Amino acid sequence: MAPKGRGRPTTQNSEGAAGAERPQGSKKVKKSSGVKSETYERYIYKLLKNAHPKMGISKQAMAIMNCCVNDAFERVSLEAVKLSRLSKSKVLAPRDIISACRLVLPGELSKHAVAEGSKTLMRYKQFTGKGNRAEEADIK
Repeated sequence: MAPKGRGRPTTQNSEGAAGAERPQGSKKVKKSSGVKSETYERYIYKLLKNAHPKMGISKQAMAIMNCCVNDAFERVSLEAVKLSRLSKSKVLAPRDIISACRLVLPGELSKHAVAEGSKTLMRYKQFTGKGNRAEEADIK
């Protein structure tokens, strides 16, 4: 049975672009529909329940909070990349992110962000057993 063409006659050109059949065994590739935005709703909700167990949050307020977190993340990451390029490094180092936090975030918020980030980095290094590269290579 011929496919329905919405009232238009089906045409096949000799190059095989539009309307041509796919080879046997090939899969149809689905195109993404735009930019995928990261959502932090789960983590925002966990923080809310940790701070105020009886309090809730509306969908609109959650969307605003998610937008704020995405915006802050984007600003810090862009600044960290700029700092990394200024130092002519191809690797984004923790010090670039710390400096970006200090530049982008205001006052007390940057101090808390740097403290929490450093604490988390130390826990990660202890958990994975990864220290600095000089220690791993036994260079003294």
